[in-house]
Amino acid sequence: GLRGFPAPGYAQVAALAEGLAQGLTPQLERGFFPLLLLEEDMGKALGQALSQRLSGPLLCLDGLSCAQGDYVDVGEPVAQGQALPVVIKTLAFGK
Repeated sequence: GLRGFPAPGYAQVAALAEGLAQGLTPQLERGFFPLLLLEEDMGKALGQALSQRLSGPLLCLDGLSCAQGDYVDVGEPVAQGQALPVVIKTLAFGK
């Protein structure tokens, strides 16, 4: 999960995509499926920039906020494939 940039320019998106691609490449080689969650509205631009730098599956969603330790469930597409149900779970433990 990333905060992202409000109203990012091309250079910001490209730089973020380049850094993420370098970090994600070893994980893709091990068969992982990257799921990127962004708070800011830049998921489509970042996803397109990453698809030029990476091969394999990638899911980049925006408008979502998560924290370390959260669990993310992504469901099957709904509304004729126009939407994905996403549930973010935070576990709380008592002493």
